[in-house]
Amino acid sequence: MWPLLFVGIRRYLQLLFQALSSPFDSGRSLLGAVLVILGFPLLVLWQALHWLGFLLDEVLFRRYRKVEVRDPLFIIGPPRTGTTFLHHVLASDPEYTTFRTWECLFGLSISARRLFLRLVRLDRAIGRPFGRIGAIVGRYLVRSMDDIHPLDL
Repeated sequence: MWPLLFVGIRRYLQLLFQALSSPFDSGRSLLGAVLVILGFPLLVLWQALHWLGFLLDEVLFRRYRKVEVRDPLFIIGPPRTGTTFLHHVLASDPEYTTFRTWECLFGLSISARRLFLRLVRLDRAIGRPFGRIGAIVGRYLVRSMDDIHPLDL
């Protein structure tokens, strides 16, 4: 997994160089270049946090490497074909393990996931102020999908 860190760094630097060197080539706009330049530090920070989590997993949760995944099942399909219903049915069975939407979107390490869940518990204990803000932002981000498939982060 660690070679991916260097592949990612190289790719980020390539994207940054492309944004800086030729914002108007190949149909690129100045706005796109500005967004890449401003977003790049945030992306690098986000990735650094992921890799820190992966490093902590190697120290704190080494047993994850011994977990054997037998017969994985991937549920894919176009919207409105029953994939979400099938996911809910499988998730209700204790024999199966599934990802929640936020786990799929953010791809967190074990340690980051545990930290996030503790922060959620703390947020609930103080009345969910961050949960309410997150729900509002989430609705704004995914509301365009409501006609096809209602989503909730």
